[in-house]
Amino acid sequence: MDWITIFKREKPTVAMPEPKFEDNWKQEQYERNVKEGVSYLQKGKSINIYDDGRGYELAVDIKHQFMLEYQKQLSEKIKIDNKGSVITIFIKNDTI
Repeated sequence: MDWITIFKREKPTVAMPEPKFEDNWKQEQYERNVKEGVSYLQKGKSINIYDDGRGYELAVDIKHQFMLEYQKQLSEKIKIDNKGSVITIFIKNDTI
């Protein structure tokens, strides 16, 4: 019996999990659909979604992303002016 083989620890071989590429492309397609839906709403067009099990989720994500896109623009336009005891909220007019 060899002393080296007694104290040598063997590491178990664990196979790497196979990536699920079908899930990746589905998620990428979903994200493209959200962006395209936001683009349609920005142009004032309506969107028809055919429900494949995630249709309502897609509609909510499009709505949410659309609101996020305009949240920054709206927050820059709405101003709060605090002068003394009067606080005024107004929409800043960009036309000069």
